[in-house]
Amino acid sequence: MKKIPLLMILLVATSATFIHAKKLASIPDLLKPFMLRADQRFIYISDDYGVKIYSTDTFTFQRKIGRLGGGPAEFSISPRIQLLPSGRILITDINKCVLSEPGGNIVFEKKAQMPFRDLKIIGDNFLIKYLTYTANQLYDEISIMDHDFKVVKNLFKKKKAPPTDLGKVISNFKLVDNIVITACYDDKIFLARGEEGFYYEIFDSKGNKLSSVNKPYKKLSISKEDKEILIEQFKQRSWMQSRWTTFNKYVKDYNSLFPEYYPAMQDFFVIEGNVYIKTFNRKNDLEEYVILDLKGNIQAEVYLPKATYNLFTFTNERFYYLVDNDDEETWELHSEEISLKK
Repeated sequence: MKKIPLLMILLVATSATFIHAKKLASIPDLLKPFMLRADQRFIYISDDYGVKIYSTDTFTFQRKIGRLGGGPAEFSISPRIQLLPSGRILITDINKCVLSEPGGNIVFEKKAQMPFRDLKIIGDNFLIKYLTYTANQLYDEISIMDHDFKVVKNLFKKKKAPPTDLGKVISNFKLVDNIVITACYDDKIFLARGEEGFYYEIFDSKGNKLSSVNKPYKKLSISKEDKEILIEQFKQRSWMQSRWTTFNKYVKDYNSLFPEYYPAMQDFFVIEGNVYIKTFNRKNDLEEYVILDLKGNIQAEVYLPKATYNLFTFTNERFYYLVDNDDEETWELHSEEISLKK
């Protein structure tokens, strides 16, 4: 297999309630799941270059949409998933998006000439995170684009290190970084701006700013122990193992890989009329989530079981997450009920 250069990987790279936490099912046919999403009918898991769909009643396999390849409904990686209010599923990889009915019928498929980091449907357009390169300068951008991938309105643009200088890229690289996270719900765009604090902005489908939410939060220092764990995890990533020597040559002080404090937000979702924000606060093996209504009022602050990035979701006031059972060599679906203010 051809190796991807390290440079390209780094660039693209209030009370708590716990009720009935339990294992729901073993899912032995999963290989390397990448993303979990759910609604009241189905569990959707990105795995093996497609989306595997399971019943929420019996947890039995229903069908798979997608496979490895470059043709119709074929993907080059295990894709991302966006569930739409219509019941349709948007499935995306690095330059392709497929809109599908839950039954597998394809509504449309679009392929861009540029790679994108994330794509969601908003109104009649797309909301896309991508990189641009202009005058020897790289930028992170978020824009509303039409179905021909032409920019309708830019919502975010930020400079990155020049991509021709590996030393500068690595010197600016952070294992824990503030990133802008996007969500779309009810024809509105949400931009979580972690660099601004516990803060997110809300836009209409045309990109006009409607409001913002800004909550106080206590800054959390990154401990020496956390840094050591994060560095070791980074070294063990499959794409880094053969590149660690090159990476390490440019890192004079491991502390430079970290900011002084954790960002206010680790992850951000808008699902079924609620905003779910995962923070970096922890209690034992539990992780904190702050849940707000669409007006920004806090509905709950809960500590839930630790879950791997992208392998958890919320629906119908339940937290779903996948657990890798090494002893049984299988993946398990677990769930926990949460209680929100009415």
